[in-house]
Order: sequence, then C-alpha cells, then structure tokens
Amino acid sequence: MKTKLNLIPDYRKKEIHQRNVFLKIMRWGFEFMAVYIIFMLLLFVVGYILKLNLQINLIQLNPNNISKFSEFKKYDEEIKNINGKVGEIKKIQEGQFNWTKFLLRLNEIVPEGVVLNRISTKDFSILLAGVSNNRDTLLSFKDKLSVDNCFTGVELPLSYMVLKENLDFQIIFTLKKECLK
Repeated sequence: MKTKLNLIPDYRKKEIHQRNVFLKIMRWGFEFMAVYIIFMLLLFVVGYILKLNLQINLIQLNPNNISKFSEFKKYDEEIKNINGKVGEIKKIQEGQFNWTKFLLRLNEIVPEGVVLNRISTKDFSILLAGVSNNRDTLLSFKDKLSVDNCFTGVELPLSYMVLKENLDFQIIFTLKKECLK
C-alpha cells in the first residue's frame, strides 16, 4: 500500500483551487465573447445584405428605370427579330448556287471565234447556243468542255458540223453541283 503525503499547506490548496476556478471562468468568458463577436458580425453582414437588397429594389421600382427596362426589352425583341431574319437569309444563301463560278470558268474555256448568244439552264442541264467562225474552233470548244472536270455529258450534234464557216450551234451538257459551291 502506498501512502501519499500532502505537504502543501491548506491556504495554498485553496489558492490553487481558486486559481483553477478563475482560469475556467476566464476561458468560458473568452469563449462566450468569441461567440458574441461572431454573432454580432453575422448580424452586421445580414443587415448589410438586407440594406443592399432594399437599395436594389428601390432602384428597380424607380419609374425612370421601369421605362428604361421596357426600352431595353423592346430593343432586345428587335434584336431577336433581326437575328431571326439574318438566320433565314443565311439559310437561303447557303441553299443558293454561285453561278458566277460557272460563268467565269466558261469564259476561260470559250475560244476566240466562238460567240455565245444564249445560255439556258434547267436544273443542272445547260444549253449553250452561239455562232462559231469555223468548224475547228467549234470542235476545240467542245473538247475543252469535255476535258473540264465540272462538265459531263457534253453533246454537240453532228448536224451542226455541215458547214465549214459561220456555224450556228447548240451544245448540251450537265454541270456538277460541286462546281457551283
């Protein structure tokens, strides 16, 4: 068995006990003060947010702003309508073929001595009518059309080859869609 000796006098024991109680009370006080400060900060932030919301609501309820908002709404609707129309125009343009490319290519192919009087199209079938100075020039024109990768099925009836000079002719061929885009 162990025996413990307590050599601390009674008044010192009482002081140690009072000091421990005092430290506990101080710790509780600091904890309470920290909770109080956090609560006050929270109330301050909530009050600030409520004040901002009130100011925003007052700005929105101002009659001048209501007219401005309706004006903005009107402009927004106009912009949406214009964007819709632009979209429709873009769709139409995408579906259209660029016949300028065909005409430029045809201009490069037509030799001197060949005059085109008429160009007719139906879908992608093209009829060229014109006059050629001589038969060789007309055959050269037909060959250039046949060789070009945009034109298929080039037909020049033999009935147009009877004369040697000043030949009236009609050439029929099909144009590939890829050449128009």
